[in-house]
Amino acid sequence: MMWREPEDKLIPLLEELGIGFVPFTPLCKGFLSDAYDKNGFHAKLNAPRFSEEALKKNRVVVDLVNKIAKEKKATVA
Repeated sequence: MMWREPEDKLIPLLEELGIGFVPFTPLCKGFLSDAYDKNGFHAKLNAPRFSEEALKKNRVVVDLVNKIAKEKKATVA
């Protein structure tokens, strides 16, 4: 969700070679599970995906995921 770079070159290559792809930290270091601390460790990184603007835009997706999980009586994981 927050880092789409593997889709450009890596995933097509892995598909061609028949190799699976396991995303690193699939719950986005607490962001998707709504446990992200904007003042914590990741806020100190200069990664564009943790900028205020990016977090605000991605919040829409997080809210949708949480809504679906609640309706399904499931966890966001």
